Amino acid sequence: MTFPTKTRLLFFEKLSALVGSGMSVVQSLEDLRRRETGKLDSALAAVQSRVHEGVSLAESMEDSGLADQTHLAMLTACEKIGRLDEGLIRVASDWRVRVALAGKARAGFFYPLLMVHRSSQHSRSIDKRALSHHR
Repeated sequence: MTFPTKTRLLFFEKLSALVGSGMSVVQSLEDLRRRETGKLDSALAAVQSRVHEGVSLAESMEDSGLADQTHLAMLTACEKIGRLDEGLIRVASDWRVRVALAGKARAGFFYPLLMVHRSSQHSRSIDKRALSHHR
């Protein structure tokens, strides 16, 4: 299971803020779980359970659908050097960039369609005027 990019962004922004404030990872995940339902709640419960058992956050997230392999590798490295808070900030920042790029890509896709649509409407109005002029 994977989650939408915006869901991942919000998750990592919230988790990085909580962990950065000094809250433990287990407590942070519990706090986030209280606000979620459905698939995200289930994923967070599984991650929280594994972290509580002593498994690293990155390893606990492997099957959660919240992080890709690049982010997992980054979190693994940051956990090993005691900088998980920085790793979470970097992952959140990466998701922020991805959300922004996705928005630009959508806008870049729809703009040409809008121009084609407007152009075809303009052509039809010219055709109608030309037909009425010839009558």
